[in-house]
Amino acid sequence: MKSRWDMKSILVGALLGAAGLAVLGAATSTLPAGSQVGRFQVSAATGFNDSVGFVVDTATGQVWTSKEGGFNEPKIK
Repeated sequence: MKSRWDMKSILVGALLGAAGLAVLGAATSTLPAGSQVGRFQVSAATGFNDSVGFVVDTATGQVWTSKEGGFNEPKIK
């Protein structure tokens, strides 16, 4: 029985995969200057009887929690 895998097929597949990863990496790493992408991080925690959500502004270090009144207000003024 002849094998369906030969060196040429493996090499072409590896090159296509590497080219695809390079294109995806280049597309995601080019952000315009002053971009706000990634500035805010969202997290949640659960306790014994309670759960709370957090929003962290990574540029200023300010933290909002779901327990305080301004959680749903706009974060950038």
